[in-house]
Amino acid sequence: MKTLIPVIVIILTGAIMLFNHFDHQSHPVENKVDITEITTQHHAEQPKKRLTKQGIKETKEAAKKRTEHKQLSESEVKGLLAKCGIDAEVLNSSQDESPQSIVDGLVESSLAEEQLVYALFSDPADGSKLDNLYQFSQNNPDAPLPLIALVTECASDIENPICNAELIERAALTVRSDGSFWLAATAYFAAKNDDDRVYDAITKLDESAYFANNHAKRIKLFMQVTENNQFGQFGTNLVNAIGIEAAISFPVSYIVTWCKNEVNDAKKSSACLTLGRNLIKRPSTLWNQMLGYGIQSRVHEDENNVKAAVALQQQSDEMMQNARSSRPPYTDLFLFTNEKLAKGWLSNMETLGEYEAGKRLNVDVEQLAQSDRFEPCRVLFDRPVSERREQ
Repeated sequence: MKTLIPVIVIILTGAIMLFNHFDHQSHPVENKVDITEITTQHHAEQPKKRLTKQGIKETKEAAKKRTEHKQLSESEVKGLLAKCGIDAEVLNSSQDESPQSIVDGLVESSLAEEQLVYALFSDPADGSKLDNLYQFSQNNPDAPLPLIALVTECASDIENPICNAELIERAALTVRSDGSFWLAATAYFAAKNDDDRVYDAITKLDESAYFANNHAKRIKLFMQVTENNQFGQFGTNLVNAIGIEAAISFPVSYIVTWCKNEVNDAKKSSACLTLGRNLIKRPSTLWNQMLGYGIQSRVHEDENNVKAAVALQQQSDEMMQNARSSRPPYTDLFLFTNEKLAKGWLSNMETLGEYEAGKRLNVDVEQLAQSDRFEPCRVLFDRPVSERREQ
């Protein structure tokens, strides 16, 4: 996890390249939804990849494109940022503890909030994570986040005596209105090849009152604990929270396998289309939405409905294109240095979903960059004349 800290250096490198490129507009998005490639490993790697390798690529490409302004030195960029109230040295400050060591240090905590962070994010060598989640849920039966995490973990450990249908039924007493719980239950019953209960879980997901964005909730929880314990600076804590959350995987392969339907079972096709529709339409993460498109597309492919499958592919491509191309290249700089902006983004992600939260963040960042506060360093954020003409 210590490798997460250098992302701040990448952000500063982006500033040195003037932040003026709109690199997303010059790179075609290749995002074909292949349901066979949507794995838990793929899911866990995405945020880290976006914040590191992609950031390096973008800043290198930006240097080639920027011919209308001279490239500023690092000290010049730092000076301009300082005039706008951004301390670049704070961004590059080191942190004594990695996020995982912070989590491990909470093992003996008596505070429920810290116990929950340990249960959610720890990775014990003895494989006791499921036991920790179960014990926390026993002590805090009305807390939805650990219950959903427990059922999710059970999908990958179906032989564990903790994991059974009775556990799902008890958990449902607390979180039956939350679609994200029924998604976890769907994965669990799919792992057990219990078709009847898979159908029931998908029906209850479809009928659920809301679909919690637990991704955002966990990031906010980790941020709160690090803030309470005065670990590091806000920006580095946010990077660490995003990174450690990315390591939490969802056992999607069981759902994907269950929805394979070469024999064209009409009941299974209908259930998987319902599941996919909920993942697409209900506010959650972009990854969930891409999974929904992939599930629906696979159903139509199994039915030889090429037209419907292509239409879904186009919709998913358009969504990802919009999410990437509309993001200002200096967004991360603002996000990791403006606590109010970041907390607003997390709150929007929790209530509106990642896609809509990203759209609002883009608007907020552009307005902030053009505000009077950033007049002294406006050159870092203005697009060159040629790019304005292209709009």
